[in-house]
Amino acid sequence: YRVDDGPRLGGLEVSDFHYPLPFTDEFYGGLLEFQRTRRTSLVPRPAYLDAAVLVVETEREDIDVPEVAALNDLALAAAVKRLGQRLTAELSGIEVKSSTGLSIYLFDDPVRGAEFAKRLRDTLAAEGVQLRMGMDVGRVLLFELGAGLMDIAGSPVNVASKLAQDLGRYGAIQLTKEAATRAGIANTGPAHTVHASGVTIETVML
Repeated sequence: YRVDDGPRLGGLEVSDFHYPLPFTDEFYGGLLEFQRTRRTSLVPRPAYLDAAVLVVETEREDIDVPEVAALNDLALAAAVKRLGQRLTAELSGIEVKSSTGLSIYLFDDPVRGAEFAKRLRDTLAAEGVQLRMGMDVGRVLLFELGAGLMDIAGSPVNVASKLAQDLGRYGAIQLTKEAATRAGIANTGPAHTVHASGVTIETVML
């Protein structure tokens, strides 16, 4: 949709011609080259990654005083972020985003992704903090939003989110069967069949 009539605010200077598309200058340069030549071979394509995506949800405070609960949630989010950053550095992962209650991590090696999940869960469980996690593998698009922020898109992100947030259990890591197989842990327990948004998913619980 485009607003093509009505009052407009004057005195504005356009600074970001690319908004809201989160691609690089090189990508837009390729588009301009395609417009000039009409050669489809020049059309730039975002680089997809084959990776493991881990979605982590932190248990929220259930306190009658909302202000206290909010402060506790912020402190907990900071603790999860610090630990997550340390573990991703050790295990060659990427923290895509980490906010109050929800974090997303990316690993090119599912083995390291599963190791990260177990160490994050066990370390925080020792402090009385429960997490529920979901992990899937496949093609994803990782892109920059600017100012050091990143985001991620792709089916594995959606599936991992479903396994953590919609179908997860606090204290457990739920992986798709494919993710568990590629992480070398498919035989740790029986596969379960779960249903989410009309899709049937085989999972393994750790």
